[in-house]
Amino acid sequence: MGRDSPSREGAKRRRINDDDRAQLHDFFASKDWALNTNLPRGNVYTNSEIGTLATDLGLSRDQVRTQLANYKESRYGNSQIELLVNADELDEDLRSSLAMETSEFVIKTLKQLLDGDVSGGRDFCNMAKVLDAFPAAARSFVEMLSRSSDHPGVNLLGEAVENFIDSAALMIPKKASGLSNAEVDFQRAILEHKGSIVSRWIDLVNSDGVDLERDKAGRLGQFLFNTTYQAWVRASASAERPPVQIPGKVKLGKYARPVIYYVAGWTLYSASRALTISVQEREKFSQFAQRNNTTKEDAEKDNFPIDLVEKRSARRAAKIYASKAYYNFICLVESVYLTNLNIKMIRAYADGDIMDVILGGVLKNKHLESKFRSLCAGDVGTKEQQQILKYLMERYANMRGTFFVKCIKSNNPKSSVDTLAEATRNKVSNAVITAKAVAKATAASLWTDAADNVLEATDDSW
Repeated sequence: MGRDSPSREGAKRRRINDDDRAQLHDFFASKDWALNTNLPRGNVYTNSEIGTLATDLGLSRDQVRTQLANYKESRYGNSQIELLVNADELDEDLRSSLAMETSEFVIKTLKQLLDGDVSGGRDFCNMAKVLDAFPAAARSFVEMLSRSSDHPGVNLLGEAVENFIDSAALMIPKKASGLSNAEVDFQRAILEHKGSIVSRWIDLVNSDGVDLERDKAGRLGQFLFNTTYQAWVRASASAERPPVQIPGKVKLGKYARPVIYYVAGWTLYSASRALTISVQEREKFSQFAQRNNTTKEDAEKDNFPIDLVEKRSARRAAKIYASKAYYNFICLVESVYLTNLNIKMIRAYADGDIMDVILGGVLKNKHLESKFRSLCAGDVGTKEQQQILKYLMERYANMRGTFFVKCIKSNNPKSSVDTLAEATRNKVSNAVITAKAVAKATAASLWTDAADNVLEATDDSW
């Protein structure tokens, strides 16, 4: 047979592979192997079909028994678990998670899409960019919808949300073993309803006299349906997620401060150029940067940690010393990240949106907004303040998601949520908050690595 034939218990075994597992599981399934049926023993096992298959595969009885246990777990493991929620309860929970009428939810979603609101998550921000790729008439139509809660287009998208809720509630199974099939049925129902919505959407756009060809009107309808669905899924999940916490005071230790001071100056340098902002609007960003920097002499007088700025300025063009007020503001922002990058939050936002969620919390917090307002000149309007704040905080978030997280991962090769959470909390938060000797050593190592990453990065890499 070309292989060892360890059909007897205790015989020499070889390593089992995926193909072996598949053949064994297929055999168990073909025999409809019952949950309470064990593997035969002795000669009965040797002369049985499963014994013969094991001999052909070169597997021991212990290996076959392990795969039988795995098969039973995969087939019967959830069969006895009853779900303690019925259709009416789930319907109520899903509606309460919206915290508003469906038409209001649609309006909110459209406004977030138009604004590129980061609180909607990274995928939502990407969708905002997709909208920009549509003809100008499409965006104008969406803008009109966002101001018209009783427009048929809003009602149509509201109908889609109602269908999401109804379908999810009606298809909830009685036992956990039915969840996989229920998910397939739910997606099928959503897809069928999508076809109906898009077909009526095309007629609606044409009747409104919007300057869009029929195929482009259909793509816009599909796009808005998908966007509304993503927003609904996120809203449904967010009801169980903890909110971003804003600390009342700065939580930074001495090892962190040189890095944070450099980054404060770097964000001002980025604002002074504002390369991603239209030329007509760049001046206000440049004026903000000039207003909030200081001289090297004044920075030294105030005992700012300028060492990293000096080291990096020898290699790169970016060399700005942040003023005391702006540096203190950035320290407060960093404290928000430290407060929220913990196990509970990372597990809650395991879909990868944790950095965007924290950024959204920073941008919406009234206390931080008030602090930032004091950094702006008196003739800068509220809308302009928000634009500048968003620009600066997006750059800070990009930085926070590159060399800090890169540093954490380099110190912790495992990429699981638990490992990242533990690394973040223990190696960042403990490093800059606690004053114990061991924590000091960890902090020094971590923030030294962060400083090295700062020195290696290019001026526009964040």
